[in-house]
Formats: sequence, C-alpha cells, structure tokens
Amino acid sequence: MKNKDDKIATCVSDVNNGRIILNADDEVFINEVMDFSGQATSSHDDAPDILSEFANRINDVAVTQKVRVTDRRLLGI
Repeated sequence: MKNKDDKIATCVSDVNNGRIILNADDEVFINEVMDFSGQATSSHDDAPDILSEFANRINDVAVTQKVRVTDRRLLGI
C-alpha cells in the first residue's frame, strides 16, 4: 500500500482539472485539502485522505441498472 502522501497525490490532478468538484459551502473541508502539504507538515489530513480514497474507489462502483428517463407528459405532469 502506498503511504498517505502518495495516495493523496493521486487525486491532485483530478481536483485541479475539475474532474472532482468540491462543495463550495464546505469551507473547512476545502481548506484542509488546499492546505495539505504532506503528513510531516500538515496538522490535518483527514479531508485529503478521504478525498483520495473516494477518487481511488469511485471507478469500482458497479452500475447495476441504467436510469431510464420518461417524458413527464406521459405521466400527466
């Protein structure tokens, strides 16, 4: 297993290039992610750690059924 710094580094380009979008209202989370500069120098690493875990696992989510869209006019709405 990679060390935490290496694991977190794997999602940097996804965040920087907009493939992962953070909730602008969660300033504490965003600040922890943006302030992270490595385990040795950062006091908080929970947010970047869980973000990298999400980025590494999201592609493992199985799609069990595709969503089908129905014209709402057919439902009388």
